[in-house]
Amino acid sequence: MKRTNVLLLGSIIVLQFISACKRHDTFGDIEPNTNRVMAEFTEAATGSSVVHDYSSTPIEVDLTELRLSTRSITDHGTKVRIISNPTVVTQYNQANGTEYTPAKPASFSFSSEEYVLSPAQKKVMVKASLVPAAFLDKPYAIGLSIAEMSDGDISATAKNVIVFISIKNDYDGIYSVKGYAEIPGTAFTGSFSLSCAEELAVVTSGSLSVYPDPGQPVVSGSSYTFLTNLLPEFTFDKATNKITAVSPRSGSIGFIYPFDAAYNSRYDPATKTIYVKYGVAPAGSGRYVIDTLKFCKPR
Repeated sequence: MKRTNVLLLGSIIVLQFISACKRHDTFGDIEPNTNRVMAEFTEAATGSSVVHDYSSTPIEVDLTELRLSTRSITDHGTKVRIISNPTVVTQYNQANGTEYTPAKPASFSFSSEEYVLSPAQKKVMVKASLVPAAFLDKPYAIGLSIAEMSDGDISATAKNVIVFISIKNDYDGIYSVKGYAEIPGTAFTGSFSLSCAEELAVVTSGSLSVYPDPGQPVVSGSSYTFLTNLLPEFTFDKATNKITAVSPRSGSIGFIYPFDAAYNSRYDPATKTIYVKYGVAPAGSGRYVIDTLKFCKPR
């Protein structure tokens, strides 16, 4: 009998303990285990991304989310100050083998550097004004850090975040290409093609201009290669969809455009296809390239 009583008593204790646990308040479906107030970036582990259409004027964007940790309990507002921190971008590159460039201070400004987190508003979006033209020539990112709080703790593991910035116009994307290059006296004369799987990037360089990255492909044996000094930039007329210029980017040899008056160099918005033919300097050499670039997916 004594053994039965002990087991029954043990069951009652367990039931009472479970019942008591159920009466505890929870925040975000997570049982709080601390009364400390802690601030963190929601996407600290993965980084966040801003993708926006090109504009000739500054644009306001949401960079990332700032919040109180889901385990925090508070009954008052807490001021949190954030700062830009280029070192966050550098450390991300070192850890991931990437080559993002920290955004220059003149290319963006925070809408506010101080935010108030409270029981009524436990998370906010960090907003900034960007100068789109300053984010076109290479991959850029903004590093952010939580600098201080009026009370509470800054998360040791989520106090920094990287924000990837991508500015795009209507022609930007990943393209397939079929083309022909006539470069007499070289092994680069002939037809070439790249499928969507090979992900040729066509990158925004202005409101109406793009360039193939890393450059113009040409035939190489049974495959293709990129010539390091064949770096065209295509500029479009928004009203007619015609290509108005083919210009050399930094480090490129010159181009001749228009090269063939009978060829209709243009962008077809219905099929998202770029058609272009341009000459390669010097004039009179007979060197030219024809590209048909077909949109595959966003970059």
